[in-house]
Amino acid sequence: MEKTPPPPGQLDAGYETTDFRSRPVVTFGIGILVLVGASFIFLIGVMLLLERLNPVGQPISPIATSQLPPSPRLEIEEGGDLGEALRKANAVLNHYGWVDQRAGKVRIPIDRAIDLLAERGLPSRAAAPPVKQEAAK
Repeated sequence: MEKTPPPPGQLDAGYETTDFRSRPVVTFGIGILVLVGASFIFLIGVMLLLERLNPVGQPISPIATSQLPPSPRLEIEEGGDLGEALRKANAVLNHYGWVDQRAGKVRIPIDRAIDLLAERGLPSRAAAPPVKQEAAK
């Protein structure tokens, strides 16, 4: 079996010249670039169309101009309701006031209640009678 000699010029190149064709790769790359450019132009057109249909300043949704729904509603200002609740709780804890005026029950500030408790102590129960132990048999 004799080997056929390589075509002229192939040995001079120093590498295989018939395995890779660059034309399809370059064509594919150019096609991708054209597709990306066309998509970009299309999206700019869509944005301009939407801007013309709904100019800035008008509400996007008809719900934005409607009346408030019945309670309970979502919190609009985060922390606003919490701040009000904390102010009310501090007013109850730190000021004198009536709990039941007819029964004569009052509310005192928590600091004063702590001082009175430290001064007077906790109420205690009467001591239990001693338990009789039976002798072991």
